[in-house]
Amino acid sequence: MSSVLNLTYSEAYADERNINVYIPDKPIGTCLFFIHGGGWEKGSPQQFAEVAAAFCSQGYVCASISYRLAPGSIYPSQIE
Repeated sequence: MSSVLNLTYSEAYADERNINVYIPDKPIGTCLFFIHGGGWEKGSPQQFAEVAAAFCSQGYVCASISYRLAPGSIYPSQIE
């Protein structure tokens, strides 16, 4: 497995958002996309590191994103 951590996917606002991508040695052609919970106030893409590693061992490409959190960002900025 190889991984690309904290790859910037957006700089459209004052802060940048990042994505972690986990790539298996022999991908099966499917990507699982993880978005952490936390009520728009907490959490990080690193929450899925162990889960991504487990799925990568089965051949799945995995991606987990960060997004803008409250209270610094007001809803609906988290989904924009």
